[in-house]
Amino acid sequence: MLCLSVLAAALLWWQVGRAQAQLRAQVLAESERSAVHLADAMAGQVEGLVSLLELELLYLRREWLQMPVSFGATALNVLSVMPPGFVTHVSIADAQGRIVYNSLGRDDGTMVLDRAHFQALRDGGDRLFIGQPVRSRLADQWVVMVARSLLVNDAFAGTVQLAVSTDFLARRLAALSLSS
Repeated sequence: MLCLSVLAAALLWWQVGRAQAQLRAQVLAESERSAVHLADAMAGQVEGLVSLLELELLYLRREWLQMPVSFGATALNVLSVMPPGFVTHVSIADAQGRIVYNSLGRDDGTMVLDRAHFQALRDGGDRLFIGQPVRSRLADQWVVMVARSLLVNDAFAGTVQLAVSTDFLARRLAALSLSS
């Protein structure tokens, strides 16, 4: 009888260990699936935001080159259709890196000649540039500069840029989370 009890206890012990291992494997697999879904959701959010920025920069560039006199209203209109707090300001730099327009209305001779977005676009090509976080000289907060070249007869004439709030991006991505 004692032998049978020991055998039953050993079998039960083995079964509990096996069930725990299976449960652990299932939890890990579910966590992995959730992480992939979260990564996909974040990628979708970022892709959508970048597409919006790209379209607006193309529009702003065209409007600046065609009608610089009425550009202020155009820039404010673009900002009004963006998600609240997403973009802190629109600015235009001339070929020398001097800010010649900003939607904040500051006229203090701000220069961006040393900034990565300006240097990268000045060196050629018509492409979208997305920078690393920097402290904005105009808005005095952390932003990611998203910019395009201004080209006149295929020659570099400056940049048009949108300053994207890092706080907005952090909040937007933090809103996507794994389930408990």
